[in-house]
Amino acid sequence: MLKKLFPFALFFLGNTSFAQQAEFKIDTTYNPAIVASQNVAVIYFGGSEGGLPDWEDMNFYKEELPQIGIPTLGVAYFGSKNTPETLAKLPLEYWKEVISTFKRRPEIEGKKIVVDGISKGGELALLLGSIFDEIDAVISKAPSSVVWQGITWENVSS
Repeated sequence: MLKKLFPFALFFLGNTSFAQQAEFKIDTTYNPAIVASQNVAVIYFGGSEGGLPDWEDMNFYKEELPQIGIPTLGVAYFGSKNTPETLAKLPLEYWKEVISTFKRRPEIEGKKIVVDGISKGGELALLLGSIFDEIDAVISKAPSSVVWQGITWENVSS
């Protein structure tokens, strides 16, 4: 029911020049399972820093999870080569493409999909989990209790 009530959120809407592209160019980093694969795969992303996730604890996603059989996919959704420059007006269609591209990998087929985000990415994880049936679980670290507006960093003074 929630998925029908909230099909979009303000800061993820409408950048038509990006949303109307025939195919999205997805910026990701894939970390395949190193041992026999578990029944889960993780899509992880950051917050307002943009670009591909690059946190201090990246070993967890790039090495530790794959070593126990959990493949991971790091995703940039703004601030990278093929994505919008700012965290504003980002189309949710991008995530539909990310999820379906990830699930098309033979080693991902049939696995439960978990999204994992922090801060603004935590808001996004909750939003994605409420919209896309393909997402089986959400890890939302330090989110707000609501989805806030986007961030363009225009007219910001020090």
